[in-house]
Amino acid sequence: MTKKLTVARRFIAAGIVSLMAIIGTASLNAQGLEEGLIGYWPFDDQSNPESTPDMSEGGNHGTVNGEPEFVTGATGGGGDNAIQFDGADDSVTTEVSLLNDLEELTLSFWMLMPEPQPGNRVGLIGQNDAVEYGMINPTTMQYWTPAGNINVDFGPTLEEWTHVAVIVNAEGMHVYANGEQIGTAGGGGAVNSAFNFNMGGSGIYDGTGNWFLGSIDDVAVWNIALSEDQIAALAAQQIFPLARNNPLRV
Repeated sequence: MTKKLTVARRFIAAGIVSLMAIIGTASLNAQGLEEGLIGYWPFDDQSNPESTPDMSEGGNHGTVNGEPEFVTGATGGGGDNAIQFDGADDSVTTEVSLLNDLEELTLSFWMLMPEPQPGNRVGLIGQNDAVEYGMINPTTMQYWTPAGNINVDFGPTLEEWTHVAVIVNAEGMHVYANGEQIGTAGGGGAVNSAFNFNMGGSGIYDGTGNWFLGSIDDVAVWNIALSEDQIAALAAQQIFPLARNNPLRV
C-alpha cells in the first residue's frame, strides 16, 4: 500500500511540475512590448480580405492589394496567419508616413523566401526616401536611409521562417537574423519623406513597385531602440509585440 501511494505521489508531483512549466512558458510568451510600439500588423484577422488591422494604438490599418494568400504564420499554431506575396502586384499599404522624424527605431518581422527574388530593389517593409528595407539584390539585404545604410549577405532563399530586425540607436544601425547580429554600421537618426509606410511592395525603394516574392508575418515598428535581449526574445517567440491571451495558439 505504501509503495502504491509513493508511486501515485510521484505521478502527481510530475504532473504538477509539467503544468507549472506549461503555465510558466505561456506566461512568458504572453508578455508584450507595448512601450513605443507605433505599428503592429500580425495579419491574423482575415475578416476583411481587403484590410489588415494595425493592432497598435496608432490604428493605421493596412490595405491589402492584389490577391495575396493567407498562409500559416511563423508560430505554426492555429489562428496564426501570414501574408504570401506573389512578387507581381501584392502588397499591404498604409496611409501614414510612419517613419518620419524618429531618432531611434526598431523594425521587426518574420519572413519566408523559398525562391530567390527575381530581380533587384525588392521591398520588404519601409517608406520610400526615408527608411527602405529589403533585398537590394537576390543575395543582399539592405537597410537604407538618407542618414546612412548597411548591406548584409542574406538569402538567396529561406526555407524556414526567419526573424529579422533592425535597431537604430545612438551607436548606429544594427541588423539581426534569428536574434543574432549579422551587421552593424554607423549613422542613422531622424529622416522623413512624403511617402507612406508599405509592406511587400507598392513602393519601398521607389515610388512604386519593388514587389516581394515570399511571405511576411508579424510586422512591428517601435519609435524606440529595443535591446539585444528583447530582439532575441522576439526571435525565440518568448515575447511578442503585444501580449497574447493564447500565445501558444493551439
